[in-house]
Amino acid sequence: MAEITQWQVERLCAQTGVPEPAARSALEQTNGDLLAAVLLLEKVGQTRRTSGGYYSTATGAGEPSIGGAGEAAPPTSSSPKGEDGGGTGNAKTAWNWTAFFKQVLDVLLNLRWEVWREGKRTMAIPILLMLILLCIRAPLVLIILFVCLFFGCRYRLAGVAFPGMDAINSFLDGAYALISDLVGEAKSKHTPSKQDGGDKGGTH
Repeated sequence: MAEITQWQVERLCAQTGVPEPAARSALEQTNGDLLAAVLLLEKVGQTRRTSGGYYSTATGAGEPSIGGAGEAAPPTSSSPKGEDGGGTGNAKTAWNWTAFFKQVLDVLLNLRWEVWREGKRTMAIPILLMLILLCIRAPLVLIILFVCLFFGCRYRLAGVAFPGMDAINSFLDGAYALISDLVGEAKSKHTPSKQDGGDKGGTH
């Protein structure tokens, strides 16, 4: 028979609530096996709930273990999502939509479509007005913007910053650079050089 220590007796007493003599007797009968001793005491109806851990093999009870972890886990909420947690989720969603619409309104009211020529800003139109013009006369507005590029106009967005603003301005700068190169090449082809003019004059 294994030697029964005082620590085992006190541990079994703490977990089952039985007096030391009963705990020692159960340990002796189970050869020092704490879990088997708990089951034995429960079988004879001597275990009772204590303020610490509690062992039970009854249906619905937590798995027996040593160290006070045998209490049944608290029942989890069976309410479906959307009843308790759903309110918080809906509130969060509503808050996100509110913040989104505030940002959109801020952009529409403070963003400007600027027209620059020869390093100077010649015009600044609220982006909201620009969008209205595009909705009313999109083809005409786009044609005017395209033609103005050939006269050295460049466009940019200014005012309140928003995601993608730098990409749009980079695209507008690229369009201006492309048109400027085309115009420069066209002028160079149709403008005779001074040397050609001098040669023609000498020939005559």
